[in-house]
Amino acid sequence: MGKVKTAVTIDNPDGGKLAIKEEDFDKAIKPYVEKIPAAATALKEAVDHYIDLVNGRNKLLINYNSLFIKKADLEKQVAQRTAELNHVDVQYKLDSGGDVALPVYLSFMQQAYNSVRDYAAWLIYEETRAYEYWSLTDKKLELSDVRVSFLDTSHIRLKQDIMDKMGSTVTVPTPFKDIGVTISRRDNPSAFAQLPTTKKLSLRIDINDPAFENFYAIRVATLSVTLPNTTQSQGALTLRLLHNGESPFYDEAGALKDFTHEPHVIGFQYDYRKKEVTSPGAIGDSAAGFANLSPFTLWTIDFDLLGNDWLDLSKLDQVIITFDGTWMIKV
Repeated sequence: MGKVKTAVTIDNPDGGKLAIKEEDFDKAIKPYVEKIPAAATALKEAVDHYIDLVNGRNKLLINYNSLFIKKADLEKQVAQRTAELNHVDVQYKLDSGGDVALPVYLSFMQQAYNSVRDYAAWLIYEETRAYEYWSLTDKKLELSDVRVSFLDTSHIRLKQDIMDKMGSTVTVPTPFKDIGVTISRRDNPSAFAQLPTTKKLSLRIDINDPAFENFYAIRVATLSVTLPNTTQSQGALTLRLLHNGESPFYDEAGALKDFTHEPHVIGFQYDYRKKEVTSPGAIGDSAAGFANLSPFTLWTIDFDLLGNDWLDLSKLDQVIITFDGTWMIKV
């Protein structure tokens, strides 16, 4: 500890650091919460918020790496197919009799067949995950055979399972509107303290939030944002919200089901002159291929957009996010 004290100075604040596991930190700070509750609670809240941000950043990095690998793989496939086509074309032109060498065609068609097969298998995997997402039940990936002609059998069997599940489901989701979650400076002092500098507010909505406690399978389609105590008669509030890509749900039995997906950016705008939402925050859109998502994730609200200069973020004490969507009531 003495070495850390001498290493950390005003000019070198990162000269020494202590590392501790998240669960060990909670245990270590517990005695101080009892002795000096105000300071210890503030420190715990700041560390918890920091851990949330780190976990969110790690999730974004993982998603970025996944997208980068997909991009590299697609570029490789394009280059390979182009080279194969060029090779076949050259072989054809070199052959004066017009009979293309059979091995060249066979090699090209085998590669094309493998690509179609792999893509079809990937689509069945995606169908299986979609079944799990909407039913909140586990579903084993079943591939009767890896040959293309047999993959169709797997697809038909899965389609029938989906129809059977829909036919046997008694409880259906019920629409809900205007269910709000309040994020306050009092409960999140660290996040609000950084807001004037970063112009971004990161917060996590807990799956056990009281506003949703009697329901499960909660999926949200749209959102709106309200800034209480904001006296504004002109201009607009334009926000960019980021859903971090974690979508946890409780099923009917109360078991937790975790899903991950790519981060989703949502735009929102409120016109203070018209006193109306001019651009609702669309989360899900079945027509565009976007599923409704769980609201219980790490959200980042970006205030750093054109037209928001009137807003004094240092005086912002509350943000209310209101959701519309569907849920099922617990029995």
